[in-house]
Amino acid sequence: MNALNRRIAVVQAAYNSMTCVSVVYFVQAFQRFGFDKTQIGVITMLTSIIAASMQPVWGFLCDRTKKIKEIIAGCVVAGGVLYFTLIFFSGGNVFLVTLCAMGVYATFHPMMHLIDSWVAKLIAEGADINYGATRSGGSIAYAIVAACFGVLVTRFGMKIAPFAYALLCSILCIAIAGIPNPGRTVQSTRKVSVGQALGYLLHNRAYLVFAAAYFLNWLSSSPTGTFYSVVIFEMGGNEELVGYGLFIMAMCELPLMIGFNRVRARLKWKTGYILAFSMLAYSLKAFLIGIAPNTVCVLLAGALQGLSFAVFLPASVAYLMEHVDREYLSTGQMLATAVGGSLSGMIASPIAGSVADAIGTQPMLCFFSVFGLLGALLMVGLELTNRKKAA
Repeated sequence: MNALNRRIAVVQAAYNSMTCVSVVYFVQAFQRFGFDKTQIGVITMLTSIIAASMQPVWGFLCDRTKKIKEIIAGCVVAGGVLYFTLIFFSGGNVFLVTLCAMGVYATFHPMMHLIDSWVAKLIAEGADINYGATRSGGSIAYAIVAACFGVLVTRFGMKIAPFAYALLCSILCIAIAGIPNPGRTVQSTRKVSVGQALGYLLHNRAYLVFAAAYFLNWLSSSPTGTFYSVVIFEMGGNEELVGYGLFIMAMCELPLMIGFNRVRARLKWKTGYILAFSMLAYSLKAFLIGIAPNTVCVLLAGALQGLSFAVFLPASVAYLMEHVDREYLSTGQMLATAVGGSLSGMIASPIAGSVADAIGTQPMLCFFSVFGLLGALLMVGLELTNRKKAA
């Protein structure tokens, strides 16, 4: 692994570890503040709204200015300040907690996909980068931090979390400094306008179908992630057990994350079919957690993270590189994330919270598992239509 790959792996490791000690534990923090499921669902909806609004903005700014690493560094630092405020200075006031959480989702939370688009642009410009191998650095770090952090939070409380975030933020900023911004080619230096970017993407059929399937799939994924810890808590577990569950999920990501290119080359599947397979795994994961009789089965169901997230993430990057011109790649990545991830979360979270209060958390997850299946069918339909046209 060359120096550039190592630096990107450190960035992925630091960022994913920061996610683990911050937004992953937001629901537990909200529970400790005494918020009920409906309040948690509403807060999650509001954070999704602000994330959906800001993600395409960050993507467009990166396409236009080419200053991706400066934007990422500024956003993660701002997210840290807001995180400290949420934990130490909100006093559990639902209004202040909501504002701080929205701020974190406007700044820090969208950066994972911005990092992915940064790497994709560098690859498109000829950089020798193995995306799966570098992204596996994030999975390894996440697994270790999840296992350790769950124990620490159980023993010492959430107040240690912002300090852990600050340490990891320092590591990320140092690693980012050694990675170049994109823009070394003539094509990539052309200024991009909002109208050009949106016009191009809205007339790109493959992109629009992907965004729609992404949206449907995340209607399954979003409630599963939000209420994963709630299911464990309702079964008598605690933050330590949640940490072990996150550790298992992250470790299951590694084989397919590292070997994605090799497996893809051997199977010779279209990228759309690979995305459909990952969406089926998301659907099955939500359903199995929904019918799990105990915490052991919940943790085992989490192992499907390897067939869902670890396949979906590199496949989505590959799909966008195949179907979106590089000068619109950041805008396309962030807009798809805004529609697919954040908009779906905005819609699903309050509904999921209310349904969970009405019929129970696990039956709610079974209901929402259907949408991942619908997303998979949409991607398969696109590929079959393309094959028929080609014939």
